[in-house]
Amino acid sequence: MNKILEKIKLFFSETKTGHQIKSFLVTFTGIFFGMLVLTPAYNAVFEADLPTIQEFKDLWPVVVDTLYRSIWAIILVQLGIYKYSSSHEEASKPIIK
Repeated sequence: MNKILEKIKLFFSETKTGHQIKSFLVTFTGIFFGMLVLTPAYNAVFEADLPTIQEFKDLWPVVVDTLYRSIWAIILVQLGIYKYSSSHEEASKPIIK
């Protein structure tokens, strides 16, 4: 079990693909939790009252649509970084030697 965890740790810390996956996950998590926190906070501050359950349910299509667009933007940026790296062989080499 420790060998598997060590290989996963090395993959994420020493390869370009691992760094890209890690940056995607960090960005996705930040966007998702940021939207969950900021949407009700925005309503509470700018409308001066807490949203009801029905109002919060009405916001979900907006949150999902923004999340969908954000995920595609992140994917396209990550693919652009991968495509314009000098070569696919270099992309799989460890960054840290």
